[in-house]
Amino acid sequence: MRYSRLPTDFAGDAEAGLHSSNFNLAENIEASDSRAGLDENAKRDVYIIMKRRGVTFDEARRIYVEGVFGREGIGADGRPMDSKAVMFS
Repeated sequence: MRYSRLPTDFAGDAEAGLHSSNFNLAENIEASDSRAGLDENAKRDVYIIMKRRGVTFDEARRIYVEGVFGREGIGADGRPMDSKAVMFS
């Protein structure tokens, strides 16, 4: 895969395809949000997933989050994988 410099603001994130109707950056852009945009590490990982697997931003985000969950001992459904965990509803 070829190296691509990732954007450093919300407008650049949107132009790079790091947005969707479910994850809309338009308000940030219209408000001239001065923050640096999306988290650099997550953005890089999601971008790589998009390019390598040929998936949409939303699908890449889901894959990324499930990977983070797995590393943290959380199932894809958001519940702890620890058999000793007690949950109340």
